[in-house]
Amino acid sequence: MNQIYRLKDFQVKVNQNGKTVILLSGSENYFDLLRISHPEYRFGTVWPDQYGSFDSGCYIYGADESGRRRIEGLLRLFSETVFIKDSIEQTFALDYHWKNQVERSEVGELINQAKTYGKPVQNSHRMKAEALSDKYIQFIRRHPAYNKVDYIIPVPFFGVKDYDLPTAIAAHICQKCNLMDGAKLVSKIRSTRSMKDVIQEEKFDNIHDAFKVTRPNLLQDKRVLLIDDIYQSGETLRELAAAIRAAGARVIALVGTKTKFTGYVPYDRN
Repeated sequence: MNQIYRLKDFQVKVNQNGKTVILLSGSENYFDLLRISHPEYRFGTVWPDQYGSFDSGCYIYGADESGRRRIEGLLRLFSETVFIKDSIEQTFALDYHWKNQVERSEVGELINQAKTYGKPVQNSHRMKAEALSDKYIQFIRRHPAYNKVDYIIPVPFFGVKDYDLPTAIAAHICQKCNLMDGAKLVSKIRSTRSMKDVIQEEKFDNIHDAFKVTRPNLLQDKRVLLIDDIYQSGETLRELAAAIRAAGARVIALVGTKTKFTGYVPYDRN
């Protein structure tokens, strides 16, 4: 089962012995994310905060003032977004889809207005898709592991469409960030039911073996960023990521919003 987190609070400081200390309230998984994102630094063992102001702490070695600012900036990004711990190396959502039971979040509303829901595509859909894409770009530019990818790949669709939201988002990101669009490196080879209409026990069978890597030689030893609009159960992203990893690539993911339920278990409110 996926675990979903939002960083509560953090502090980056230099203690009286001159050591850089990171303190945070929230999941210790965030220390692992820092290690992955900043391999140039050495992180010590995580320990509980003895003063009780935060949940845990960790020493970091080799970071100067500039490095501390970068780490602090990344922690601030973590506090503004949603981390989803699944089988992918890193998966983030820009926000939850709903602020409450009746009102969507800002990102959730952009997604709602950018989707066509089977109706003809209008300029307004494309404009909202670009506004939504800009929020993805802001995240990518602030996260060191996300702005160093080799390819951006949207979750592919089956058949022919005039307009597809994940594809539009990925294309806009590639254009603005000068990144490689890998949409043609993966294809969806069979039709599937909409995952929101499938009960939890049937989601895996619905999406299993639905994707094919068309140019595996181009993905060997590459870093791939998967793009989707909404993360519900995560089965689609995980299946796509597995196919791309089998071609020898490392995979991370970024989605617009996370629904508040994963399967039948309410999200972790940490």
